[in-house]
Formats: sequence, structure tokens, C-alpha cells
Amino acid sequence: MKKQEAFGQISAMSGIVKLIDIVNIIKKIDNFQEETISKLNPVDDYKEGTPVDEIYIDLSYQRKLRIQEILNRLLDQDGYDKTAAGHIDLAKRNDGRLFCWDGFHRAIMACIAGCTRIPDSTFTHDKGLKPSKEKEIEANKFELRNGQATKINAGQLFKSQVTGNRPKALETLEVMKTCKLNIEGVNPDVDAYELGGFAFFLKHYADYEERFLKTASTIIRKTWDDKKTMSVTLLIGLAHYLAASQKPDVRVIDSIDVQDKIKEIVGTGKDKKNQQYFLQPMLKGKTAESVSYNLVDKGLADLYNDKGKEVKSFFKQLGLEDDELDSLDRD
Repeated sequence: MKKQEAFGQISAMSGIVKLIDIVNIIKKIDNFQEETISKLNPVDDYKEGTPVDEIYIDLSYQRKLRIQEILNRLLDQDGYDKTAAGHIDLAKRNDGRLFCWDGFHRAIMACIAGCTRIPDSTFTHDKGLKPSKEKEIEANKFELRNGQATKINAGQLFKSQVTGNRPKALETLEVMKTCKLNIEGVNPDVDAYELGGFAFFLKHYADYEERFLKTASTIIRKTWDDKKTMSVTLLIGLAHYLAASQKPDVRVIDSIDVQDKIKEIVGTGKDKKNQQYFLQPMLKGKTAESVSYNLVDKGLADLYNDKGKEVKSFFKQLGLEDDELDSLDRD
């Protein structure tokens, strides 16, 4: 079964389903054994707990199941960590069935890793309750457990991954060190700038060669040398501009000239513009492209011989269509 077909079948599920039915679909994915199971560290089965084939899921209140994220987590941590996973929470309804009201994703991971039972904490609904009331109680418990919990942000999560020597996090950290960037104190370099909007950085930094990120960071740090913070949006937008400047049929502008011009645009003293100056206007879904446009439109156009034809041609290299350019120009 193709991966997308499996994901589609699971996405189409609704109402009440058995946990094991979801897992069985996942295991039917083509080459699942070779591409996923074989890469996980073996885990001993639990000696106690509820058999997985006796657990039900009420999808009416559960969060959307993102299978690819679950598989990525398992691969990233080299398998299922029983100690970190803890127990799942079950509710025993009056019809005798056990419903997982919290720990659904952990239960899926345990099953994929080969566990046939899972430790649990179970409460029993009061006798005589209708199924609709049982569902309501479980949904309220789920909301109380998950809706009011303090969410860990991207920076805090990244810090814990670095401490845990996660390979992907360590690779990202090396890029950050090269570019003198920091988040949550993971980079000991005293000259590193704290990133604002770290989740956006994690999502997009790999879209650009490290040299463009390094140059963009250098320009921003030298322009705002009175600050120790850096807008990720500006960093990625400037890297996008620098990368586009290296495309065929585009006249290359020296990075020192770009830096000097940006410093001139920003100014000095009490009238010095902040980093947000280049972040507006903004097209939805075209963040990096919009910032690149703003950089040119608000001053870098002066570096080109023909501010009309040459600049308009360069805008196309940024990945902007005519209607998008018109929208940015109107704003």
C-alpha cells in the first residue's frame, strides 16, 4: 500500500475505532519494515498493561492523527522510549470497552515498536451513564489535560534535543554557530544573536546554502550592532535575496555593497529603523519573497544600473508573479 493511500484511509476514519486497526493500516505501507521498523532500536514488550487489541479510540474529541510526524519522531529518537512515554489514560465505559482519552499518539508509537500491551491508568464511568455523556466526560478530561497545559516552544524543545544529542538538532546547531545565532543559550558564543521566531528558522533555514545564511547574518549583525536579537523573518528574507542574486542572468551585487546600502537605508541615531522596517508589506505564503522584494524596493534597487527593467527582471528571480508584484506595489 502506498503511504498516501494509508494516510488517506486513516484520515477518513471517524467515530469509534480500534487502536489496532489504525496500526494495521500503517504496517501495510510499502517497505514499512525496511524503511521504519528495521531502523528502530528493539524494545522489550511491557509485562503489564492493557492489551492493545482491547483499546478503542473515540475520534470525535481526539486530535488529528499525523502519521508522518509519529514516524519521524520514532526515527529521530531511534525508537520507542518506554520511560519517557509513561502510561496512557483509559476510560472504561458501561459497555465494557476501554477508550484511550489521553496518550493516543504514544499508544500508536508503542504498537509500531512492537508492544502488545501498554501500561495504563484507568477510571470507570458511573453506572447508568449514556454513551453521549461518557464521551462528554472523556472529552472534558482531554481538554483539561491538553488544552490548559503549558506548551513547550520551539526554542525550548530544540534546547532539550541538543542536550539529548539528537543528530538533527546538532546539525542545526553547527549552522547556527557558523552564523553566530543563538536560542535558549545553546550557542556559547557571546557574539551570537538571539533569534526571534525560531520555529520559522527551523522550517526554512535548510532551503538556503549555509553561505547565504552566514552572509545575511553578518549583514544584520553589522547593521544592528547595538542589538543582540535578530528577526528570523529578515534573516531568511535576506538569505533569499542573496541566493536569488546568484542565479543565471542576474547581475551579482557584492555583499559588502548590499551591507553598506542596508546600513545607509536604516540610518543611525534616534531615527534608526528597526528590523521590522523590511517586513512590510507581506504576501501570505510568500514571506521570504516579500522581504526580498522590500529590501530591493526600499533601497537596494539603487545598486542596479537600470532601476526599472533590471529590477523588474530580478523580482521574477525572487519567485514573484506579476499579480503578486502589483499587490506588493500597491501596499
